[in-house]
Amino acid sequence: MDALSAADYEGVLDLVVEIARDRSLRVPLPPSALDRIHRLIPTADTVAYWFGRPDAHRHALEVAGTYRPWTPAEDRLLDRLGFEDPLLPAADAIGRARRLSDAMTLDTYRSTEFYRRLGRRHGLDFSIATWIQLPNGEIRGLWLDSARTDFDEHDLAVLDLVARQLQRLAGGVPRRAPHPHRTGAHRLTERQAEILALAAVGRSNDEIGRDLSISSNTVRTHLENTFERLEVHTRAAAVARAWELGILPRTPRRLG
Repeated sequence: MDALSAADYEGVLDLVVEIARDRSLRVPLPPSALDRIHRLIPTADTVAYWFGRPDAHRHALEVAGTYRPWTPAEDRLLDRLGFEDPLLPAADAIGRARRLSDAMTLDTYRSTEFYRRLGRRHGLDFSIATWIQLPNGEIRGLWLDSARTDFDEHDLAVLDLVARQLQRLAGGVPRRAPHPHRTGAHRLTERQAEILALAAVGRSNDEIGRDLSISSNTVRTHLENTFERLEVHTRAAAVARAWELGILPRTPRRLG
């Protein structure tokens, strides 16, 4: 997948912080969260949020973007066609992004009865999707469609990063508290993890210094050392990497 920019990491971090602050994945995402994803992946015409498996719910719970509503007759036709979309939830694809055109060629897809009778009418030419599994087995999904052009490697990489972070937020990956004796090349000290957690929720170096009763220069030095250990160059990239490694607290313990 394509390398992500600092803006990509910052956008995904803002998304995760918004969800973590105000709600969990056990309740529906706000429209503002879907709008963030839409801005991160502008190729998409629509960003749909699934609250449960698609085979249990005919349509997504919430959709960002302009779309044509389905009629009752189309719903009945969809049920009769029984099209098995390759992007439906699969055990080996939880927490990662997939692209329709990687699973079947465009010609093959456009030859299906589903596309000829329904997909084309609703602009469902190109798709990427990801699924998140909660500890209790419930499924949440993000499904992006485009009628104009296929999603590129960068789009797929952004959605993949979103998926990994949301899967970790959902609790599907065991989370360990930072520990100064953790082994591995990417370990952080307790102080580094604490500073990075404060940076993750938007604290400036001066604010972090006041929170922890240290100078802003000391904060900067800790962050620079953290970047080196995590092999990144920005705060957002460091936070995303630390979340993936399970070495960042969900919320800073000194944050009021």
